[in-house]
Amino acid sequence: MEKHLDRKYIIASFVKQCLGLIIFFIFISIFIVSAMAGSSNTPLEVGAVVGTFAIIGVVGVIILGLTILNSYLFYKTFTYQLGPDAFVKKYGVLTRRSMVIPYNRVQNVDIIEPLTFRIFGLAQLNIQTAAEGSVSVAGAASLPGVSKQDADMIRDEILRLALVTHKQPQTAVPHDTGL
Repeated sequence: MEKHLDRKYIIASFVKQCLGLIIFFIFISIFIVSAMAGSSNTPLEVGAVVGTFAIIGVVGVIILGLTILNSYLFYKTFTYQLGPDAFVKKYGVLTRRSMVIPYNRVQNVDIIEPLTFRIFGLAQLNIQTAAEGSVSVAGAASLPGVSKQDADMIRDEILRLALVTHKQPQTAVPHDTGL
């Protein structure tokens, strides 16, 4: 059965993105005010400053709206499933992607709790696989917003299934030499 991330992920993701936006808007505001002041000793016109900050405020509200929409759509389109032979995750708003991780390729499962997730009781589960000479994409095998309790349960189940599949004898596949 496909499962979604925890609903609290929407708020945690929004808060995390807003922190970055707040810092960005502070720097933009300082830059604009200092550019308006210029090198002259004339005082700034109050109307110009208020108008500038009104525009920054409107742009900020639009960006905040898009941020919450992005968090919600990511939550709605991200599903995962612990199948009998593999972990499956599907995600993507505009471009749908599907990732299948066979349990016999799993090397380790980490649980990370960033500050914004910890506040909401969430964690990020990262699955490390045997890559056989290829470089894996950072965060490609992760669940970015499950409850801490679910993260522990999923980690234990994936590691249990990985151990079971590692203990099963591997059957040789005949290789066609073309002769």
